[in-house]
Amino acid sequence: MLLDQFGFGGNWHWEIVVTASVITTVPMIMLFFPGQKHFAKGFATTGNKG
Repeated sequence: MLLDQFGFGGNWHWEIVVTASVITTVPMIMLFFPGQKHFAKGFATTGNKG
């Protein structure tokens, strides 16, 4: 979608595409690492009875 929107006349603006990718990825990574123990605990207890 980003490539279609920012590809003006066959000239791709890769700096915009990369910037958008970083802006959307960094917050997810920042939320994952502090919550990693919680996620792992949830996966480990899945399927256990009782």
